[in-house]
Amino acid sequence: MAGSGKTTLMAALQRSLAVPDADGDDDGDGDGDGDGDSDDKQEEGRDEKLPVGYCVNLDPATKLVPFGASIDIRDTVDYKEVMKQHRLG
Repeated sequence: MAGSGKTTLMAALQRSLAVPDADGDDDGDGDGDGDGDSDDKQEEGRDEKLPVGYCVNLDPATKLVPFGASIDIRDTVDYKEVMKQHRLG
């Protein structure tokens, strides 16, 4: 349903996922430990694996998607053509 918060939810979910940089961490120091310093020590019991997710836009009529959609239905569906074929709107 329009205005139910689908896009807002997906944007919030994407922000909640830590996206690692090229060395596998998100602190930019290149050591992969995520603590910001370049030592090789790792905190005991700390899990360094980050969740991986894909954001999907399923709204073919939206003009702006405020998140990086991995899959975008707008690439496949032309909502104006669908509306014309089914005599909608």
